[in-house]
Amino acid sequence: MIGDKQTYLSRKLEPCKLQTYLEQEDKYNQDLIKRLDIHVNEAGRNKTSEKAKLVVNYLKTANLSFLQHANHTEKRFYIALNELFTKV
Repeated sequence: MIGDKQTYLSRKLEPCKLQTYLEQEDKYNQDLIKRLDIHVNEAGRNKTSEKAKLVVNYLKTANLSFLQHANHTEKRFYIALNELFTKV
């Protein structure tokens, strides 16, 4: 990756605002993943329902898609931030 989180968090450009925002986003993402995992586990305990199996598959797919999207968005964010820093 062109830029990484630690590089930008260690800089002195509005560290409080940027760091607070990134920490809030990270907490939101982790909370969502935990909630999805809880629902996967609950639906997975129902061994007799075909619908429960579908729900488990959909939730696992949603979890994976969300992680991929969040990683892609974070990567684009740090690339853009790197471009801003190189122009300043």
